[in-house]
Formats: sequence, structure tokens, C-alpha cells
Amino acid sequence: MRMFAQVLTLVGFIAVVARADVEFPDPPPTNMPEAGFVPTADVAIAIAVAIWKPIYGKERVAREKPYHAFLMGRIWVVSGSLPPDMSGNVLEVRILRSDGRIMGVN
Repeated sequence: MRMFAQVLTLVGFIAVVARADVEFPDPPPTNMPEAGFVPTADVAIAIAVAIWKPIYGKERVAREKPYHAFLMGRIWVVSGSLPPDMSGNVLEVRILRSDGRIMGVN
């Protein structure tokens, strides 16, 4: 009987240790503003510029002014502009409105 109790204790311990490997998501911040941490287009643009500069350099980021931001569901899409006589890709970043996570950079 004592051996059975020891085995049962060991099985319980293994179950607890195995469960410790499971990753749980971070809880949402309790002080989140109702409109999220990125409530306006101006805030989204400021974040986008801060993301673009180390990647593309100050000169390219400045050339793509004016910047445009629009809310697509819960995600801010911020993009640069090209002069009328140019064609090609513009800078773009997607930012989650609620907590400011960067969802993608192009």
C-alpha cells in the first residue's frame, strides 16, 4: 500500500511538472484606455516613423511624407506617399490599436 501511495505521488508530481511547460499568454494590461494605446492616426504615424527610421533611414522616411493612417478593424495601417512622378512601393506598417503591437512592416 505504501508503494502505491509513493507511485501515486510521483505521478502527481510528473503531472504538475509537465503542466509547468505550458505557456500562458500575458494577461491584458489592467490600465488599458478604452480607445486602446494607439487611439488616433497621429499616434499611429508617430509609432510608424519610429519603426521605419532604423530600418530604412531618416532620408527615405522623410521622402515619403505625407503619411496616411486609417483604421482597418482593430489595426492601424500607416503608409507613406510617393511624388506624383514616381511609381513603386511605399513604406507601410500595421499596428494593433489596443496595445501597439507591430503586426507587420513593409
